[in-house]
Amino acid sequence: MSLDFDAQSTGWIIFSALAAAALTVLIYRHTTRLLPGRAGWSLVLLRLCSVFLLFFLLCEPATRLVAGRSEPAHVALFVDVSSSMGLSDRLGNRQEAINRFLTGETVQSLQKRYRLETYGFAETIAPLATPLPDSIAPLNAATDIGGALDLAKSRSLTDRLAGVILLTDGNTTVGRDPLRVAASLEIPVFTIGIGDTLELRDIALTDHRANDIAYVDSRIPVEATLRSQGT
Repeated sequence: MSLDFDAQSTGWIIFSALAAAALTVLIYRHTTRLLPGRAGWSLVLLRLCSVFLLFFLLCEPATRLVAGRSEPAHVALFVDVSSSMGLSDRLGNRQEAINRFLTGETVQSLQKRYRLETYGFAETIAPLATPLPDSIAPLNAATDIGGALDLAKSRSLTDRLAGVILLTDGNTTVGRDPLRVAASLEIPVFTIGIGDTLELRDIALTDHRANDIAYVDSRIPVEATLRSQGT
């Protein structure tokens, strides 16, 4: 609690109070001679107190009570739960790596220092249960990293968001460019890569063409497009 005064007029009021106090003493010092010593000076003291009280009120005192509380900053943890996180590569199973991180010392330390908000994201985003589960099953195939960062951006406007942690293989398939969204954020983004940077060996049928009608024991032409990746 603090006591504040009007700063613009306080100096002049103090000067005036001192001048009035001096004038009061000069005027009433003769009165003190007509009364016993203590009684006369008691009257002067009462008059001085009245003058100081008057000028104290002219200073417009105001009592200000300030109450504050400390809250931990927020940290948003986004966990990639797309189907690609269920793959295994030369570094091991990606989902197992995520589960080890979620139950490890890093997350426990963050929970002690910050208010940790955890989301699972794929094509959509949803909060994860607290406390965090020991394992998280992959959801759908699409991955929208830009959408996760967009959510973090909107949260930073209303909450004290200290930073964003992304746990992903970095393979974004839908949504906005995550690099552009991250560049527009005014908070740090920490990315923890999961999985090997080398492409997995895979082959896929991406297109095919054939007649809609075929006859028994007849040959028809079929055109197909295959895509191969990895070594």
